[in-house]
Amino acid sequence: MLNSTYFQNMKINQSYPQTKSQKQILSLIKQKKNEDLGILQQVENIFLKKRGYIFKIPPKNTPCIILATGGLDSVIATFLLLKLYKLKLFPLFIDWGQKNLIAERKTFNYFVHFFKKHFPTLYNSPQYISSHIPAQEIYKSRSDVVTLRNTAFANHAISYAKYLKETKNINSKTIFINTVATDSVLCPDTSLTAIRTTNLNICVNENDYSWQLSSLAIEKELGFYLNKEDLIPLVNPFIPLEKTWSCYQGKKKQCGQCFTCWGRKNAFEKANITDKTIYYQSSNLKKLYLKIKRKIITIHHTISAR
Repeated sequence: MLNSTYFQNMKINQSYPQTKSQKQILSLIKQKKNEDLGILQQVENIFLKKRGYIFKIPPKNTPCIILATGGLDSVIATFLLLKLYKLKLFPLFIDWGQKNLIAERKTFNYFVHFFKKHFPTLYNSPQYISSHIPAQEIYKSRSDVVTLRNTAFANHAISYAKYLKETKNINSKTIFINTVATDSVLCPDTSLTAIRTTNLNICVNENDYSWQLSSLAIEKELGFYLNKEDLIPLVNPFIPLEKTWSCYQGKKKQCGQCFTCWGRKNAFEKANITDKTIYYQSSNLKKLYLKIKRKIITIHHTISAR
């Protein structure tokens, strides 16, 4: 692991931030499945009227909540928010009934130690909560793509923000989730349109337009509309990305076959960066290779001894 001094002083890849013009971003949004440019612009116009801006990155050392996991997008977003924007992060980890809970939590805890070591004044101890989506009584209706998951997560983050205010007098009004541009193709609630409408819903229900909900990778007000392959080069090799977890299966190793594993593999390939992740399939092939090698060596010794 990199020593703390070097890590703090290291420079982000000079290609970052890979900002796009608003015209370019709007063109990409228009083409994207499950994005609705008309709704997005209407909601953003409401924000402009009510608070004078759509989204603003908070000043450094501002307390912010991040809905965190041990996933690739989550870990990279956490790092960028700490390193580039120097925000004071309060991670919220949710047990929502995911099949990969044990692996995901183990991975998340690895990065908790990682970030606490390298950003001790900015990265705070996480809060763990449990809230099954859907409820356990109707659990069988759940698939890997969970309806309105991010909306439910955002509601929990609001509750956590209020808890921090009431118990520690910490005022946090900005919440980060971690989605990328391609996520909306399969999961409508990860789109920028969905994030903006959820943000509006929060503001209306709280009668407070200072609440912000955003995902750094697709925050168009910062000039971003990025995919996984855009994010990976920014932190490689400074972050041990092979330690992150993407797989939906609850095995000891990532399966390499589910759609999240394929998305992960594809992102590394597009980024032209070696994927050091040990997948279940490749691990089995390695074991088979070693088994065959040992057998050949044994046969060789047997023949030589004759």
